[in-house]
Amino acid sequence: MELLHWVGIPAPETRVADFPHQFSGGMRQRVVGAICLACRPHFLIADEPTTSLDVTIQMQYLNLLKGIQQREQLAMMFVTHDFGIVAKMCDHVAVMYAGRIVEKAEVRAIFDRPVHPYTKALMALSTQGGGKGGEVVQHRGAASSTAQSSSRLFLSPSLS
Repeated sequence: MELLHWVGIPAPETRVADFPHQFSGGMRQRVVGAICLACRPHFLIADEPTTSLDVTIQMQYLNLLKGIQQREQLAMMFVTHDFGIVAKMCDHVAVMYAGRIVEKAEVRAIFDRPVHPYTKALMALSTQGGGKGGEVVQHRGAASSTAQSSSRLFLSPSLS
């Protein structure tokens, strides 16, 4: 009950018997968070933690994670394509492309002076709202040696 209360589930003493389909998407996300916190970790990996949540619920969930992080002195690593999450939640960033880290720095430095083209593309997608529901457009770029089948970078049409 305590963990359900921590993650903001209203009336956890009655909701604990509910089935998953009786919870909203945001509530299900918080229940998963409670399950993760049950073993009192020192380090938490959040892989695309706000996927399929609307913007309002995303902010509530991120604020919840930030509060838990501070209260529990918990280290967190976010795996995300959303630089809005990076700006709100992270101190340091490592940008990966084709399975390799291509750029790493403190958050402020990445936002002030992105170097790698993929970092710039991810930032543009986050600030322009691209990458959701549009057609895929090819952009010329230097592909990693591990991507032998193509020398193009596939990005949102908003970057064309």
